Amino acid sequence: MLFVLKYSGVLRCSRRWTTRKGFLIIGWHGVSLEDEHKYFHTLFISPEQFEQRIKFLKNTFQIASLEECLAQKEAGTIKPGQVVLTFDDGYYNFLQRAVPILDRYDAPAVNYVVSARMLDARSKPNLVLRDCIYRTNCTELVADGIGCERALPLRSSSDRRRAEKQVLKCLDQTPAADKDAFVNRVGEALGIDVGEIRRRRFWTSMTEDEVAELANRNGKFSLQLHSHEHINAVALGDKLSEDLRLCRSAIEKATGRPARDFCFPTGLWSHSTWDALQENGIRSAVTTRRGPNFVETHNYNLRRVMDGGANTQLEFEFEVSGIKWLLHSWLHPKAKYNPSEKLARYRDDKVRY
Repeated sequence: MLFVLKYSGVLRCSRRWTTRKGFLIIGWHGVSLEDEHKYFHTLFISPEQFEQRIKFLKNTFQIASLEECLAQKEAGTIKPGQVVLTFDDGYYNFLQRAVPILDRYDAPAVNYVVSARMLDARSKPNLVLRDCIYRTNCTELVADGIGCERALPLRSSSDRRRAEKQVLKCLDQTPAADKDAFVNRVGEALGIDVGEIRRRRFWTSMTEDEVAELANRNGKFSLQLHSHEHINAVALGDKLSEDLRLCRSAIEKATGRPARDFCFPTGLWSHSTWDALQENGIRSAVTTRRGPNFVETHNYNLRRVMDGGANTQLEFEFEVSGIKWLLHSWLHPKAKYNPSEKLARYRDDKVRY
């Protein structure tokens, strides 16, 4: 079906229609240093796949900076056929894998950085733990010494998801000073060299020096705000202002440049966050709701098309065509320019626009 839509010209016509007065924002999390996309294909994409995406976007759209598109939006006229590239979390792999590809295609991009992870760029225990569970060849995790009540089967994907949930719960109950040791024990039980995962920096953020280097590289890479502690903005409530202040201060100190653009952590957002964003001088905020952005779209609920290695190239081209957004906007005209709030995590949220 997608093949027919592409070669009949439907995808091309839809792309042109949806971006004739609006711009797209594409979002990724990371480009694999090695084989992370095999285990976390919604979060990571292989360098080969990523380059295929950028080549397609370069040949199909004008790749613009967020700065340019927001300025056009403010002026009241958006140039047709534009796309903005964004990355979440400030992972080290962005510097090592994404940037060389972006440089080859002269493509600007935004990276939304979690400032606490930048300041303490060690591998996060919960992320390393998940890696161990999905990377192991073991068929069960023997629970001795990790606080779980029984051995956890790992034979199927659903087994591993259940084990992940259970072991992460145990990790959450472990004192902060003991979390790395907890992960080491799990890794040993699963036959995984946790030290090697940490050394390869699969799950570390860019350091303060690396962020500074990137900011001053060639002016094409903008380092912006993804919160200080990566806690969803809705849950923070009255503490959101302090989190924004800490994040902005750290990013601006590292880059020497203004940081005024925000990405909602975990994708959760509501209108209740807007006062804090405005009070802290935030210019724009991106969501994970899909579709194009127009002059009429509020700057604090910009839509994005999220991508990862789970999508084939044809599926990606279908997503950026905007066909599903067009259908949604016809069925729900009030949501044409501004998306619905997102108050539930991805598995529990049936709305995408």
